[in-house]
Amino acid sequence: MIDIGANLGYYVLIEILAGARKVIAIEPIPLTYNYLKENVKKYNNVITLNIAILENDREASFEVLKRFNLAHIVEDSTYLSSSQIVRVKGLSLKTLIKKFNLHNENNIMLRMDIEGYEYRVLKNIPEQVSLINVEIHPSKYDVEELCKEVINQGFIIRYFIGDIPFGLYPIVNILGLKSLRFLKPYLIADEYVKCDKIKELMRKVVHPYIFFARQHNDL
Repeated sequence: MIDIGANLGYYVLIEILAGARKVIAIEPIPLTYNYLKENVKKYNNVITLNIAILENDREASFEVLKRFNLAHIVEDSTYLSSSQIVRVKGLSLKTLIKKFNLHNENNIMLRMDIEGYEYRVLKNIPEQVSLINVEIHPSKYDVEELCKEVINQGFIIRYFIGDIPFGLYPIVNILGLKSLRFLKPYLIADEYVKCDKIKELMRKVVHPYIFFARQHNDL
């Protein structure tokens, strides 16, 4: 499992509890990375890296906003004057797999939330990757084009889902399964969605996620 944009480690902990044998958790922002490292320190099967995953091996500038989870790569001087800029070492997925000697793996899952840089990273998916869970940022790229790019590399759209608004979490906590009647408009799990349906589905959800699977993968 490779978790790209691990932030404080929320999803990393879920991945471990779900049975992941090993998680490589990647977080580029130094302060956030320190919290991530602290949150997962008791798990021997979690490796944390204070780097970015890019389309190639190079350094990158990150704009760090008040909400650290919204930090993103900036290529020029278009960032806000009130924000902080940090320089971060970056590796490609191919280099990361080589670094950890994962050449013989054939069932690596990626979880990716990198604030709009997903498209560029997913233009060259290593053959060892079989599952991808990516949060979509439609303001940063054409989502249909991203889907076509991934599909052309041998994947299918396995699921399309939408996160629920944070304001509904207390309802879920209090009502449990009874809350499903409130969540139905937000939780979409269409199997084997076609690219040309993505934009239509996105109008129905908050924080859309797409699960891609290689066509030979039967999960």
